[in-house]
Amino acid sequence: MRKFIRGTLLIIAVCFLLTGCRQNEEHSEQEDVMPIVTFQMIPSSEGVEDFLKLLDGYRGDYDDEHCYNVTPEDIANNYNFSIFKFDKSCSSFLLYDDKVYPLGKWFGSHGVNSFAVTDLNGDGKFELYFTGLCGSGIISAYVGYFDAASKETVFFDFHDPFQTWMLDMDSDNTLCVYDADYHVKSNVDIEMSAREKVASIIFDGENISLIEE
Repeated sequence: MRKFIRGTLLIIAVCFLLTGCRQNEEHSEQEDVMPIVTFQMIPSSEGVEDFLKLLDGYRGDYDDEHCYNVTPEDIANNYNFSIFKFDKSCSSFLLYDDKVYPLGKWFGSHGVNSFAVTDLNGDGKFELYFTGLCGSGIISAYVGYFDAASKETVFFDFHDPFQTWMLDMDSDNTLCVYDADYHVKSNVDIEMSAREKVASIIFDGENISLIEE
């Protein structure tokens, strides 16, 4: 009888141990998942002079324009990148790993205007998602992302000449594109608020895709 009790207690102890290990593994996996963080531009002069030295003489398309760091401080500290934007041409650039990459489209209108950072495809490197406006005569909204793994920018085949879009999360914590109300203080300082959801951005196991509503 004592052997049976000891055997039963041993089995229970092993079960608790295995359960604890599985919970620790699940907790560890949850900690490794990069959250979705959305943000808008906050202009400052932080790092601008050092950034301009990397542009090989480019100072914007207009003589009287200025460059701003539009990255919120917590984003720059947590993800080790910075976004810079010129206030008249709206030319925008990403500084990442000491290299400069063009960001978005800026021919006409306000250029990039809202952002989100996460790792939807789970490859351990972030994607920087963005919305923006460009065009001459007919202004069109666009959505794209910079992939930190490939160092490439991808634009979704999705645009609308009559709307302004922004990035935000829905109630299911899915990254989404919304119609937006906006107030332009300057091309580097635009306040935006979400209205109706128009699309979701997801990873389907193979590709990052934009799904229209």
